[in-house]
Amino acid sequence: MNVSPSAVGAPRPQWQELSAELMKSSVVYVDSFLSANKESGDVIKSGAQIYAEIGEVILKNKKAEIARRTVFKSLGNYLNEAVNYTQLTLFIVKFACNRTSPRRCCFCPPCF
Repeated sequence: MNVSPSAVGAPRPQWQELSAELMKSSVVYVDSFLSANKESGDVIKSGAQIYAEIGEVILKNKKAEIARRTVFKSLGNYLNEAVNYTQLTLFIVKFACNRTSPRRCCFCPPCF
């Protein structure tokens, strides 16, 4: 099972709370492309590619990627205050679940 950290903070281009290796080897979700690319040292210094804004996944405009470890990098924008990260992670996994597998494929409520 992959661990999927959520990181809130380090809102300066020179600050970093996650390693470059972790960022580069993960599927990176952010609360805002614009903010992350201008303010997040984790994104800027690591050179990690942002997969999607979390809102794109919630609105089903982009498929949730759960095959690899995911990182949710927030700079304290609207989702930080509106959503509990545990519930958010379960929400993402629920909509990305591959229920065609005869075994438990994830930790969403139907599989768990």
